[in-house]
Amino acid sequence: MNNDLNRHDVLSANYEVAVVMVNEMKFKVVVEVVVVRKVEVVVMVMAVEMLVEVVVVIVVAMVMKVENVVVVAVVVMKVVVVVDDIILKKN
Repeated sequence: MNNDLNRHDVLSANYEVAVVMVNEMKFKVVVEVVVVRKVEVVVMVMAVEMLVEVVVVIVVAMVMKVENVVVVAVVVMKVVVVVDDIILKKN
């Protein structure tokens, strides 16, 4: 129970930070790129269990609010970089 609550809090905090980043920097990303990146993350994340929930939250957010697609693109690209770093360090 406690673990589930803590994960939810962390995900909410990370998403809010991402929204602030996008609002300040005003990124513009093509929707097609977002979809491709999302698939890459879902595949990569299988190696890192904790990031799976992050991807789920991102996908749900994209479905619910179209204007947040830019946020999705930024967050997903960050996740891809993090996963790559973890895999490289372990190997």
